Amino acid sequence: MTISEINSLGNEALSKLFTQCCAAQRWVDLMVEGVPYQDADDIKNRAVSYWQQMNEDDWMEAFTAHPMIGDVQSLREKYADTLSLATNEQSSTHGAADHVLKQLATYNKKYLDKFGFIFIVFASNKTAEQMLDLLLKRIHNNRDVELKNAADEQLKITLLRIEKLL
Repeated sequence: MTISEINSLGNEALSKLFTQCCAAQRWVDLMVEGVPYQDADDIKNRAVSYWQQMNEDDWMEAFTAHPMIGDVQSLREKYADTLSLATNEQSSTHGAADHVLKQLATYNKKYLDKFGFIFIVFASNKTAEQMLDLLLKRIHNNRDVELKNAADEQLKITLLRIEKLL
């Protein structure tokens, strides 16, 4: 899509479009209210600015639109609207060794139990082994640190999805 096409959409279509990038409704509402956008940098800069205004409830809402790493089927079933932009974000898990996938599943569950939200990582261009390594490092953080890490990773994912839109 071009910036002109985005700027010409109605609120409902814009809301659906931005929800594909990030499921935090307050962020989506701000992005819709932000129209018109001047160019790609403007839309990305405002996406960052609006994300920085979010709180824990908004972050948690955004996190719910993600499957656990390696569980792409749950994304297909639960969040079909985000599928087109999320495609290939976890592609490196498809060819991973079984023992790595099992460890990812085990530690994803431990992570969820500890923090109350799934492990969020910008998975593009990372191998399953790299994601497992990050998970094993981050699981030792306290909740406040990890919530901030997850929010930072969510922003990277959101910006990638905006780039895919454009």
